Amino acid sequence: MARDGRRAPRAAVDFSIDGEVLWSDSRKPFAFAAGHGWNTTRRRERHHVLALRVTGDGRTAWKRWTVRVVNHDFALTTSKLRPWQKVAGLLRIRANVRGARRPASASTSTAR
Repeated sequence: MARDGRRAPRAAVDFSIDGEVLWSDSRKPFAFAAGHGWNTTRRRERHHVLALRVTGDGRTAWKRWTVRVVNHDFALTTSKLRPWQKVAGLLRIRANVRGARRPASASTSTAR
């Protein structure tokens, strides 16, 4: 409560990318996307402007950063196989992909 008995305005933080508010938070500690971070794979590879707008106590403050998004292609690697090891039969391939440009799906193939 404020000293005059009125309820104090809540502080809030707006998170913007290129002028578009993508997330607002009014609970401390303030975090973008509830702390899950920014998935840059849905943005074009170029410079972007990240901005915070903080409001509270009847005041507003801004902070801006320019960042460059570069999403690298991912590489598929194997585990438990030696280089040039031959395999036969049904191979099950499972992928756990983070940061890929497109979603990956599990597939099954037959080795010859």
